[in-house]
Amino acid sequence: MVIDGNESLKDDKEYEVTKLTGIWDMRGNKYEFEYGLEFDGTDDENDPPEVDDWDQMDVRRFRVVFTEPVLLKGDGVSGIKNPGGVGIEWKAVLNPDDGDDDEAYCTVDYIAKNKNIPPDKEFRFNFTEMVEDYAGLGAYDGITILESYEEDDDEPYIEDVEAINCKKVQVEFSEAIREPGSYKITYEDDDGKLRTIDIDFVEVDPEDNTRVNIYTEDKMSDEYYYILEPKSAAADIAGNKLDIDDLEIDFEGSSIMSSDYIQGVDLLNEYNLRVYKSSRISRVSSLYRLDGDGNAVGENLIDSTSRISNNVFRVTSKKPLYKNVKYRITVDGISYRFSGIADDDNKPEPPPKSSFKEIRSFSFKNIAGGIDGNIDKDAKRISLTVPHGTDVKKLAASFKCSEHAVAEVKGKRQISGETTNDFSGEVTYTVIAQDGSSQDYKVVVAIAKELDKSIKAFRFEKSKSAIGEIDEEKRIITVTVPYRTDLSKLVPVIDIPDNTRISVKTG
Repeated sequence: MVIDGNESLKDDKEYEVTKLTGIWDMRGNKYEFEYGLEFDGTDDENDPPEVDDWDQMDVRRFRVVFTEPVLLKGDGVSGIKNPGGVGIEWKAVLNPDDGDDDEAYCTVDYIAKNKNIPPDKEFRFNFTEMVEDYAGLGAYDGITILESYEEDDDEPYIEDVEAINCKKVQVEFSEAIREPGSYKITYEDDDGKLRTIDIDFVEVDPEDNTRVNIYTEDKMSDEYYYILEPKSAAADIAGNKLDIDDLEIDFEGSSIMSSDYIQGVDLLNEYNLRVYKSSRISRVSSLYRLDGDGNAVGENLIDSTSRISNNVFRVTSKKPLYKNVKYRITVDGISYRFSGIADDDNKPEPPPKSSFKEIRSFSFKNIAGGIDGNIDKDAKRISLTVPHGTDVKKLAASFKCSEHAVAEVKGKRQISGETTNDFSGEVTYTVIAQDGSSQDYKVVVAIAKELDKSIKAFRFEKSKSAIGEIDEEKRIITVTVPYRTDLSKLVPVIDIPDNTRISVKTG
């Protein structure tokens, strides 16, 4: 606790605290002040914290020890300047070893999060911006240069393997490990058959990163020797990997039951619970519904997990947890059974939401008797051609999507046959399925070229001299026929372009 006075204290005087307010213990009990607190004054001024010592602990970490206990300012790394070409992201950890010695609260580890610290580089630390003492006084004003020197080219190796209990094996390495690797455990049973121990999960020990913990689903026994075979290599802090070629290690099993146990489960609602363990929780691996014989049925119900504290996890189930049903949760290889709280196990579950999101038809029904689009299902592209002269800037498309799906253009919901869009350029229809997934379709509308509607030649059949003269500008054809020709019996022969037809109006 720090008490600020409004005037300087003198070393030749005694002082007394006569009143303390606003203080509670960790359980929320209010502090009751009964007696005065007497103390002697001092002329000593409060000095800012300074760097007492520093060292590079490994290829990922600097450790700095200050002359007095400090607190971090913000994230505690704003005053670090990397050398040129070194893009390290830093993390500050206060009191990393959580020890009880005098240095415990004076120590800060600065950890490289994204890559190793290269050797022979100078890093500039401005601690004034990053730490302060309990009185709020920042570190001395100045730059401290931390020069890296650690370089790790040595591969880690396994020093020992031990069965801690019947469901936990601990592998001790020659140095700190970052990636635990994966493993296979086998043994020969009494009939000489090779058996495999199912592994639940593997982790780097949270208290000692030179060790890897292997938690098994099957129990081991001190009656057998087991073989540990790495399947993928563990890696040290620098990224050097364990040589696993032909590596097999024998170890004696254990029949000791774990001293860890699950203290209980609190059901928060139909889907959420908290699970408590007697020691630190590393992983909640499964949650299963049990049948009448106590056997797991169906899928693993865990939807998500999150840490509440060192030994408490929050677990969310994919389905309601019913009060007339037994469930089994497994934490760090330890199982615990409980019943749910939801009322109705017979309530039908809602059907899964559809993920279908197709445009199955697309057309302009009000143009030239209807123009149907050509849908390329692979390219998700729809092509249409409209007659020459069609105004495409305000067309309403008629379309059909997958069941339960809807279509949008630029976030606007589309109604088939009603919503208009400008098709002078490519238009993107976004089809949104019932489950929220989406698929884009590109709609491209082409305008047909203007057709040639001119008459190329005109004459009358059986009248060689009766060939028409065509005036394109006035749209007039003049034909001269012999004198006394019966005009009512003339049969015209007309030459017109392909893909055109002609109609005649008399009068």
